[in-house]
Amino acid sequence: MLTINGVELEFDIFDLDAAEAFESGLEAIKKSAETKNQNKTLSDVIRTQCALVFDVFDDIFGEGTAFDVFGEKTNLKVCLKAFEQLVSEVDEQRKAMEEETKKYMDKQKPHPVNRQQRRMGAKRVND
Repeated sequence: MLTINGVELEFDIFDLDAAEAFESGLEAIKKSAETKNQNKTLSDVIRTQCALVFDVFDDIFGEGTAFDVFGEKTNLKVCLKAFEQLVSEVDEQRKAMEEETKKYMDKQKPHPVNRQQRRMGAKRVND
């Protein structure tokens, strides 16, 4: 469970729809950050960046979630902090999954066998 601005959100990065929504939102935010904002006013930058964050929340958690999380205010600092929390949750879930899969991968690895051990094994089979 993820809590942002007092709103509890069910989030699982390993759900295909959630992963796709997160990835596309992250890409949109990166592209927007890369564009030159020299000719834009501060209010335009705030409006654009917050709209992208609102879209990410609505795409992942369902329409209207952005309003639940952010209310009627459009504050860049609040939007970026909320998005940072979401990214941190993604990182935590990925790390947990890596640890989980590592346990299984370690069990699957064959034990190294040298020539003498192979000969002994073949000798036992032939006896």
